[in-house]
Amino acid sequence: MYRILQQHPPSSSTTSLLPPTTTLTLSTTTAFIEDPSMIDRLNNAVVASFVPLEVLYMWIGLSFNDRPPTVMAPLFPGCDYEHIIVKEAVDSVGPIDVLVCNQGVFVAQELENQEMKEIRDMIEINLIGTFNLVKAALPAMKSRTDRKPVSIAFMSSQAGQVGIYGYTSYSASKFGLRGLAEALQQEVIADNIHVSVIFPPDTDTPGLAEENKRKPRLTSIIAASSGAMKADEVAQKAWSGIKSGSFFVPCNLEGFMLSVATAGLSPQRSYLMAFVEVISAGLMRVAGLCFQWSWYVIHM
Repeated sequence: MYRILQQHPPSSSTTSLLPPTTTLTLSTTTAFIEDPSMIDRLNNAVVASFVPLEVLYMWIGLSFNDRPPTVMAPLFPGCDYEHIIVKEAVDSVGPIDVLVCNQGVFVAQELENQEMKEIRDMIEINLIGTFNLVKAALPAMKSRTDRKPVSIAFMSSQAGQVGIYGYTSYSASKFGLRGLAEALQQEVIADNIHVSVIFPPDTDTPGLAEENKRKPRLTSIIAASSGAMKADEVAQKAWSGIKSGSFFVPCNLEGFMLSVATAGLSPQRSYLMAFVEVISAGLMRVAGLCFQWSWYVIHM
């Protein structure tokens, strides 16, 4: 059974929901969608997802023109749209098995030149919006009767692992997700809920193209050191990490190195990865200092 619940930026003042989604019978694996906090049900799992709709329909064998209708709610700071979406999902298809909190906005600019409204919007949507979504979904996830493992995943960024020039507000909002995830994991592990934090690099989407038009030159140079990934590649890496129960989910080699270098007191479920983190800590610190030196040289 397959359902989509979709959130859109507000195009009018209305906050009402469209009619419920249609139900299709599909034989497929799970998929991800780009629009923030999309929620779908595939093979008895409710999943929030994040690659372009065209990719989703390609994966499940539908043409984009044949897509099912969606339930929509407005997206703007201070709106309880997450509660609306999650309630609709739970009422329609049952408790959520995999929740991916992916709403996010990004404006790259030096703090001195950035308006406070842009800063508040990033914190409100990227961080507070995630709190809203988790709080709306958590009661049903904890009260499920089968007690099978379920997951909550936060879509952070490599800018949530290391601060980068021009990302002051964005990095602050994404660093906050790690603190939320670490504390939340302690609160929900007794309920067999596993938390993951996904750290993608720049992802090749129309949104990135718009962001690049405004990025400071130094930001573009530094961000290019990790390269950009295609949305479906990020989706596959993210889903693999969620299925394995990993707390940190890097998406490329640079992300793996960052995850090892910034492991700190984060949970680690793999004995092998724990061993790698311990023996590589010194080397990763040296590599990190070299990267930092190269970034600061650019500023001179």
